[in-house]
Amino acid sequence: MQAIQVRLEYLCQYLFGGNLTEFAKRVKTDRRVLRSVLCGITAARPRMLTQIIQAGIVNAEWLMCGSGPPFQEQPELVQGPLCLPDQLCSRHSVFDTAEAPLLATRKPRSLRRLQQPTPQDIAEQLPLARAIHAARVHEKPVLLHLEQPVIVDGGGKAVNALLAKGYVTSVSMSAEAASADAGVALANGLVDDKDSIALFRLNDAAHMAAAHGLGYGEALGRWCCDSPVDRTKSVIATGYALELPVTVHGGFGDVFHHFYPHRRSAELGAALGAAMYVDMLLLTEQLHATAGKPPGVIITTEDTFPRVYENATVTLQGAGCTATTDCFKISRPYWLTVPALLAACDAVYDGSADDGKRTTRL
Repeated sequence: MQAIQVRLEYLCQYLFGGNLTEFAKRVKTDRRVLRSVLCGITAARPRMLTQIIQAGIVNAEWLMCGSGPPFQEQPELVQGPLCLPDQLCSRHSVFDTAEAPLLATRKPRSLRRLQQPTPQDIAEQLPLARAIHAARVHEKPVLLHLEQPVIVDGGGKAVNALLAKGYVTSVSMSAEAASADAGVALANGLVDDKDSIALFRLNDAAHMAAAHGLGYGEALGRWCCDSPVDRTKSVIATGYALELPVTVHGGFGDVFHHFYPHRRSAELGAALGAAMYVDMLLLTEQLHATAGKPPGVIITTEDTFPRVYENATVTLQGAGCTATTDCFKISRPYWLTVPALLAACDAVYDGSADDGKRTTRL
């Protein structure tokens, strides 16, 4: 019976973090009896073992004999809606963001002035522009992934035009790119102590997204920019206005506003996680729609296939679905490449790239 006691201790630690009360509640047994067994004072009685097995979280053969997998299926650890505490309760010291000062002084940074692309720049983007046209004629999606340099180098205006003209149907971006996009819209691209206060709105949007079951990008597009002028500067707000998916993907700590003063840190972390989780699922569905002949188009500004795209593609394969893995890479410098892509798409659609044969515009 000592081996059963060890396995019961394992279940309590693995499933309930050592919380004996939650363990007893889940298996519908008396806490004092369960504690007595785990402490080795009494042996586990058949009735209690039967209750644990009937709870549906443990394999009876493993519990009684130690053979086979421990669980009948993946245990559902969370029962009911998530209730978050007002205060963190880690056993270790945690930095108190409620007492955090405002951000350290940053040197204001202006957007790079856009340059007119040369004919050679445009010619380099024609293969991508033709792939975009082929995909859009067959109503296949064109996904564009943005990293921060595209925004801070002034490429947002050209991205907005790509969205407005129907060349691009979905935008994904890193958390850093989303923060930069908000900076361009709310602070004219200049981020310092005063302007950073406006960027805290990014966290407020995460709360709203979690409360309404929305993605982070959709919530930012809906609530982040109040001014019509600001909205026209923002890629995220432009996508929302055009009813096109814009998703945000990143880890905690990628951007400074994750650290801004907040008294309910657990709630903020959960809100950010919930909002970006929805965006992850939205992106996966967009990738699913790229499958077929001709395939959709994926455009990335990274040197490698974005990790979130790669993982979503693997997930689709596991579910018996497919997605294109072909990816066009936008090269640096972005302040030339993105406007050149816009001009190349215009040339393909108006026929100037193909002996004057005008192509049907979407």
